[in-house]
Amino acid sequence: MFNEYYDYVKIQRIKGSTNEPFLFEHKFAFRAKNNHRYIVNVEEYEYQIFVVKFHLKEHANSVNKYKIVSNFGDTSRIINTCLHIMIDMYKEYPKASFGFIGVDKRYPIYKRIMENVFSPNKFVHINEDPYNAYLLFNKNSETTQNNVSEMFERVYVINLESI
Repeated sequence: MFNEYYDYVKIQRIKGSTNEPFLFEHKFAFRAKNNHRYIVNVEEYEYQIFVVKFHLKEHANSVNKYKIVSNFGDTSRIINTCLHIMIDMYKEYPKASFGFIGVDKRYPIYKRIMENVFSPNKFVHINEDPYNAYLLFNKNSETTQNNVSEMFERVYVINLESI
């Protein structure tokens, strides 16, 4: 089910503005079934934390772009494409930690995938179900798990301390 993915390209790496909480935004793109174009934004924060978000290109100007469900029937392949982007980012940044906010019924799916793909020998899996937040703390990180959790909390206004 999760073994196929779409070919993707890295479009650009943009420095965050003074209004942005992230340092850089890595942009990727891919074409899915029926020629639908997706954009994957990987926001890079302090401590080499990368937050992965994706949306249909046609929803780029919507404030709800990350919440809109497409229902095109290729969800597993789209998620697997994002997963491959994360793995490529990990290869480029071996001390990287990752985070995401899942929406609605997607969160349990994302969580299960992360638990199966990212080894607990290399990553601490931190989740806060009421907020649909998930953090993969890299055990090789040059910072502490607490620093990463505090940064994630500060940016996304959630409380990971109760974990």
